[in-house]
Amino acid sequence: MQTIFSNKELEIAQECSDNPLNFLNYCKILTSNGFATFKPYHWQKTFIESLFLSRNTKQPNHIVAAGRQMGKTTACAAYALWFATFFDNKVIGIISCKRAQGQEILFNIKQMQQSLPEFLKLDVKVNNKDELQLSNGSRIIVGVVNPNSVKGRALDMLICDEVAHWHKNEADDFAKSVFPTQACKPDAQMIMISTPNGKDNLFYDIFDRASRGRNSFTAIHVKYL
Repeated sequence: MQTIFSNKELEIAQECSDNPLNFLNYCKILTSNGFATFKPYHWQKTFIESLFLSRNTKQPNHIVAAGRQMGKTTACAAYALWFATFFDNKVIGIISCKRAQGQEILFNIKQMQQSLPEFLKLDVKVNNKDELQLSNGSRIIVGVVNPNSVKGRALDMLICDEVAHWHKNEADDFAKSVFPTQACKPDAQMIMISTPNGKDNLFYDIFDRASRGRNSFTAIHVKYL
């Protein structure tokens, strides 16, 4: 039986499709008191808005340096879910140094997706520790810092978690293998997030260059909430 939604619900769905900031009003996250509506910090709103507005531009990529428990993975999860929900047949990759870290982000995305109101929630076709596939064909997949984890795939969105803590050799090999593939896809978007970890790593190099306007990344430094 086909579900019929009200005109108001369809109007809200269109508003959410048009802007991820509207979508945030219907996302819930798990807190110490149970599920609660996601109330983003100002920096999270600014970050998500920048991701949205920079799509299909010459500088779509973002790199975020922020301390722990500042909500950087939650912001990425909400944006990834918005993208997967409203754009068909897209592939979003989540890369971490340990598979369990990526799986935790994906788990948070799944919880967020399950808590959406029915007029925003798509059916789930594949649901396991490493993948979530929605009925519109869009997929969110988990991988580790290894060129083979996304080899041959031009991802529509690539989220790299805790990049400053990746092993230097693995990070360099991953960048050499994956970055050129991503660059060949004009509408692709890359998001790097991490807590800082000194200067001798890929994250610092990309962040430093972004801060000086030397690459395609927008640098965001969250010093405090």
